[in-house]
Amino acid sequence: MKKVIALCLSVLLVFGVFAGCGSKDKTEPTAPPVIKLSVSDTDLKTDYVKSYKIPTAEARSVVDKKKKLEVKVKCFAPDGKDVVVNAGAIAPSGIGKYKITYNATDLNGTAAKEAVVNVEFIDGGIIVTPK
Repeated sequence: MKKVIALCLSVLLVFGVFAGCGSKDKTEPTAPPVIKLSVSDTDLKTDYVKSYKIPTAEARSVVDKKKKLEVKVKCFAPDGKDVVVNAGAIAPSGIGKYKITYNATDLNGTAAKEAVVNVEFIDGGIIVTPK
């Protein structure tokens, strides 16, 4: 009887050790990545220009702070239409408030909280002709 109990305990111990081994599941939930903007003020106002260099952003995994993540940037005109972001700049079609969004997702598929910068282009005394 003692041998049967000892054998059962040994089997449980071996299974317990092996169950604790192995790599972590990469789909394990993690804290969302963090997006850091190059500006502290997220509501900007400037004179209308033909090309505007938008604020930059960096995203990092909270779990692995050394790992930079791709930041996806989109821009929307006052009428809600997409504005092309090219080499970190936009070409506004006229005066008004433009919304720039920054998003990132880590390797586990966890999305960061979207960062938003609003840039309002105003008439600085020049004649603005929409495209």
